[in-house]
This record gives sequence, structure tokens and C-alpha cells, in this order.
Amino acid sequence: MTNRRVFETTLLAVLVLLLAELVFRETLGNTPALLQWSGLVLAIASTPWSLLALELVFRPTQDPVGEVVRNGAFMLIMAVGVALNAVLVKAFLGWLWGSFRRRG
Repeated sequence: MTNRRVFETTLLAVLVLLLAELVFRETLGNTPALLQWSGLVLAIASTPWSLLALELVFRPTQDPVGEVVRNGAFMLIMAVGVALNAVLVKAFLGWLWGSFRRRG
């Protein structure tokens, strides 16, 4: 799988997960326990990029448009961060595998 395909697939999966969590939170008032754990996993998986997104979450907004923009920026930063880290991990593992094959 190419790096581009890994990035696109991971980005789409994370965006769908974040949108599902947002829909559950806004319509039901709470999120299922499984999605609450996924938020923590996504925050860890997108480190250090998630530190940028956390700055946005704690900024209060009274304007509905500002809230939509803030939530959209948060989701985009988190999703791109996870996708970038997935590509970096894939590249590192490919390099590691190649170096072991050259030695053996």
C-alpha cells in the first residue's frame, strides 16, 4: 500500500469516527463508551499534532458559526495528525524491514 493510500484511508476513517462522535454527542447528549475511548486513542495517535487541536477545544465560543469552525478545525487537525503519523510509522517499519532483510 502506498503512503498516499495509507494517508487517505486513515484520514477518511478518522474523520468518519470523529463525525460519528460529534453526531452522538449533539443528538443524544452523550457518546457511547466505545467512542469515548476512541477519542483518547486518537489523541495519543495524533501526538504531537493533537497539541494544536487541544488549543482549539478549550477556546469558548458563543457564536454557533464559530463553534462549527472550531469543531471543524479540531477534527481536521486530529485526522491529519493521525494520518501523518500512520504514514510515518509505515515508512519507519518499511525502512526497518528493509534493513533487516539486507543484513540477513
